Amino acid sequence: MTIEIAKRDYPKFFEKVVQETFTDRELVVVDHNYDEVDAEEAGDFDPDVYNHFIYVTELSREAIGEDGIIALQEKLSSNENFDTFFASEDDLYGVQTDLDGSGISKIIFDSMEEIVS
Repeated sequence: MTIEIAKRDYPKFFEKVVQETFTDRELVVVDHNYDEVDAEEAGDFDPDVYNHFIYVTELSREAIGEDGIIALQEKLSSNENFDTFFASEDDLYGVQTDLDGSGISKIIFDSMEEIVS
């Protein structure tokens, strides 16, 4: 997703973002989880259990607030597209899903837009 599409599709969320952003990864990072021995996340996210991990950046956390982070975790943990969901920290999650990174990002941005609306 480009930042222009994100700004168009999630206007209420972007009203809350306090800093100019140039990519969607400045707000939400979704990466494929692969087996890397030296990876920082390796201990929390077994690639056989969680095929993607999600990091909600400080900009997004500020935009939705502390209650919003709790609501986001609840929305993601109950989302039917995620076979498995694990919150390692308030801002770092592991998921098992058939979706690609773009599909996961869309769910997260949809959820954050709903939270701030």
